[in-house]
Formats: sequence, structure tokens, C-alpha cells
Amino acid sequence: MFLNLPQDIILAVCEHLQPQDLLLLQQTCRGLHDLTAADYLWRGLSFDLPLDLPAVRSNLSGRQIQQSAVRALRVEHNWHQRQSKIRRLTRIPNLGTVVQLQLIGPSSQHLVLLSHSGRVRHTRVTTHLSVWHIPSSGQPSCLTSIEVPHAKNSKFTAAYCDRNQEALIAVSAGDNHVKSLLKVFTVSLHDVRDGFDNNSSVAKEIFCEMRTDDGEIFFDVQISGSTIVAGLATLAQDTSSMIPVAYQILLIDLNTHRRTVVGIPSQGLERIRLKLYRDVLFVIGVQNTALLVSTHQWPPDAEVVANGEQLPWMSKYRLVVPGPDFEYHLSDENTALCDPTLTLLALTDHASSFSAYPQQKISVFNIAFKSNTVSDEERPLNPSYVFTPARGAYRAFICLGKTGYRLVWQENWVGEDTEMDEYQFMKASFSESSGVYAEPLWPKHAVLPFQPSASRSACFEEATGKLCLALWTEEVYVVQF
Repeated sequence: MFLNLPQDIILAVCEHLQPQDLLLLQQTCRGLHDLTAADYLWRGLSFDLPLDLPAVRSNLSGRQIQQSAVRALRVEHNWHQRQSKIRRLTRIPNLGTVVQLQLIGPSSQHLVLLSHSGRVRHTRVTTHLSVWHIPSSGQPSCLTSIEVPHAKNSKFTAAYCDRNQEALIAVSAGDNHVKSLLKVFTVSLHDVRDGFDNNSSVAKEIFCEMRTDDGEIFFDVQISGSTIVAGLATLAQDTSSMIPVAYQILLIDLNTHRRTVVGIPSQGLERIRLKLYRDVLFVIGVQNTALLVSTHQWPPDAEVVANGEQLPWMSKYRLVVPGPDFEYHLSDENTALCDPTLTLLALTDHASSFSAYPQQKISVFNIAFKSNTVSDEERPLNPSYVFTPARGAYRAFICLGKTGYRLVWQENWVGEDTEMDEYQFMKASFSESSGVYAEPLWPKHAVLPFQPSASRSACFEEATGKLCLALWTEEVYVVQF
């Protein structure tokens, strides 16, 4: 009966199906399988799960989107198991002290690392940036490694350029020994695939900016296409100044090397962070005991850029955080091409009558940008979800996926009976239909090739279900769920 309907009616019905229902419908008969494979049908579907695809899918085939949807459903099924199955565990040894990691590229098969080496007395400490290929089978291989200026607060951000099949990496560094600088490198990845690695990949430096004045620090560097967006904090030289820190944004066009500085409305704000999404820049900061978020059109108007003016805001929010003392976290993944919905975590401590240790609450805020909404009013915003994790009051790391759908963290607490440190890896996901799902990532006494207490830093790619753990033992484990 259903097949007797006109094809346009069948396709109209299919447009309202969930991806998993459409996949089931495809398996009923050959006619529906061919009909529901249409490119435009898969391009127009809405997905509740994070996909390993760019947000703009007009150039992708229906088959590519369908394959990504199947992988996403497999990760989701595994994620919601009481004990998520580890499909693959990859070890990378002898890396030095890894301070930052990021997965990039299709299927997150490339890992960018920033590491320090040379901890022995009288030995010069060096900092290296390296790019690794993590194949779906076989051993990982280092594609390139370069030495970058050593500083205590060195950081990087990386993005994958699909058109050139290369990694674009921006490194910022600076402290009281090193002038604040920003360097940008490209690394070709087009000769890298499963079973074949081109180990001659060379990192090419394509931009370098060094600040000559004391008190200037780069922060929250973002990559958007061929544009580098870097926050720049300048300490006031006059100690009596009413504004001790001035915040600006440095825009760098890598094609022309043109650089422009625009201001950020940040009076009275501290602990400022920037987060760039498609069409919007979020500015987050703390004012007294309040957490404030403002949205700004991106890219900014040409007149604002030409005159170096302050970015006008589109909307402002005051987040209702349950408690005056809090810390907040954003995703460390590149979100410049993602749909503009910022997910933010606020962690607050609360005294517990059942334990001598504070109980911590996690508030999850989702801030969706609407381009047609412009308002000078500061609107209060309640959290979308609030939950109390296990009793751990200290977290070695907390990793939020770039869409805000999944979260991974490690808890650490002192056992009340044993008075010994105990550790637990945790996972969570958030959805309007089922609320908060939070469980141990793996059993507390799971047999692993490393000690949980050795974890130093981590990164998490939610679409592919890959978690990278950097250990104090100078090795990295890539865990594939």
C-alpha cells in the first residue's frame, strides 16, 4: 500500500523521519532502499546526535551522510551501555610531558600534541608540537615534530582544512621570560591514510606575530577558515587605572597577512574566554559573582574592522549559577564551523551533611544564538540541566564535546574508610527527551594498562567516541568507544 503512493509523497513522509527510522525503512525492500538514498533527503535531515561531518553538508553525498549517521548510532548505543565497550586501545610512548592534545580530521585520525621535555637539572627544557596519525588499524606514526618557544602557558589550537587536506595549527606562548607571540603552521595530511604514512610531512610556518610590549598576552586563539582570531589581554601600566586589563581581538587574514585589532566590551569582567561558532562570537566572563555571556555578529561589519571599533553585541545573558563560588568550562574543540549554540558547564561546591568533603554540582547551560534577535537587555538564563556527580571534589580533567551532547571527566576523592585516593572515570550525555545520563565510563576496578591516578590531561571527540589520555608517565593512550 505504501509503495503505491506517488514518490513525492513517500519522500515527503521520509523527510519527517528520524535517521534511525529511515535506515530501518531502507532495509524493507529494494525499491525503498533506492528511493530513500536520495542526496537531498539526507542533506535535509535533522540529527540529534553529533556527526563526524561539517555543519554545512550541501557538498556531501547522501551516502557520506548515511555512513556517518550509522557510525553515530553505533557510538550512541555503546555510550548508553552500563559498561561501554572499548573497541580499540592505542598507546603512544616516550612523548615527554604532554600538556595539551587535540583530535582533528576525518574520523579524528590525527592527533596534535604539545609536550615539554628535559626535566633533569641543568638541562634546557624544550617544547615540541607534534602531529600523529592514528589509523583505524596498525600502529600510530609521527608525521612531524617541531620545536616551539618554551613558556609556562604555551597553548595551541588546530583545525582541519578539507579543501587542502592539511592541518592548520596556531601556537601561542608567553611568560615573564618569553615575549608573547603567536605562530601559525600548516602540515600536509593528503598523503596519509590507513596503511600508508608519508613520514616526510613538514610543518611550514606561515605567520609569526610577536608583541613587543610587556603585559600583552594572547589567549583563546581560534581558527575560522583562513582567518586567525586571537584574544589579546593588555595589563595596564598605571597601577591606579580603573581598568587593570584591556581586552581586544586580533584578526589575521592568512591569505593577505593583514592584521586588524577590534575591541571587546569587557568592562568589569574577569576570567574572560572567547568561543567562535559559525556566524557568532561568544564572549564569556565573570563579573563579581555573576557569569555573563554576550553574543557578537561574526564576521564583524567592515566598518567596525576598518576603524578598530569595539564589537557591538547582539544579546547579553546573565547565567543563573547555583552558588557564588564556581568555575566554568567550555569545549576545547574547534567550533568555528558548528551551529551557533554554546554549551557551558558551571561547577559549584556545596557542603554535604553525609560527607566531610564538598559535593559538587554541574550546571549545563545551552545558549542558542538567533541572528534576528538584537537586545540591549541583560536576560537571565537558567541551566538546561543540573546534576550532582559522584562524591569527587577534584577533577584531573573535564572534557566537553563541541556540540555539548557528551561529557567525560575524572573524579578523585579520599576514601572515608581507607583514607586513600580513589579515582573514577565518568561519562554523561544530555538530551531534551531523556535528560541527564551519567554513569562510570568503565568499571572502577577495570583492568587497564595504566593507572587512573597517572592521568594528566585529556581530549575527547564526541562524534567518533575517541578519548585521548596523557599520563604523567610520558605516554598517551587513545581509547576508542
